[in-house]
Amino acid sequence: MRALDIINIRDLLGVSAVGAPKAIELVIKVKKWIDVAKVERFGLDRHEEEIFGVKIIKFVLPVSAGRNLSTLIETAVRIHLLRDSGFDAAKILIEKHSAMLKSNVN
Repeated sequence: MRALDIINIRDLLGVSAVGAPKAIELVIKVKKWIDVAKVERFGLDRHEEEIFGVKIIKFVLPVSAGRNLSTLIETAVRIHLLRDSGFDAAKILIEKHSAMLKSNVN
């Protein structure tokens, strides 16, 4: 943990706090809304972060005071799981919108 020191979770919280090793599949970076210059609202852009030479999917969540962080993070995780299983709501929305525009032009 930054600014606290290197800690050993097993010593600090006990053996029950430590589970089996898991792979990191998602990085969520929380930033102040004003610190984010441009927000891509559809979620079509994919970002990655490299940790120990491994590229991992990254979400950047712009937040402001009073936002429910647990709900935002849980939603980001669910979106990641859906995309991982092949379902991308943003892509489907864009495709449907484009199809509607084409049909209205004719």
